[in-house]
Amino acid sequence: MHSKVATCAGKKNMFVTSLLITKHLAFTRATVLAKDTFADARQNDVQNLAEEMEDEIEHDRKALAKVFQRTPVLDSSTGFC
Repeated sequence: MHSKVATCAGKKNMFVTSLLITKHLAFTRATVLAKDTFADARQNDVQNLAEEMEDEIEHDRKALAKVFQRTPVLDSSTGFC
């Protein structure tokens, strides 16, 4: 009778251990998926910011080109426009 009780206790320990491992693996997977989701969102935010900055650079270049077209050029020999 004593060996059956020990066997039953051993099975319970294995069952509890397997449940804990399963729970840990599920938690780890959920954590990885959450981090991956946030990493993708962050990457998209950075990409959008970079594209906006590129658009601003182009806009600034065009604005500066217009300013320089209207600015008179100094004659190096006389120092006047």
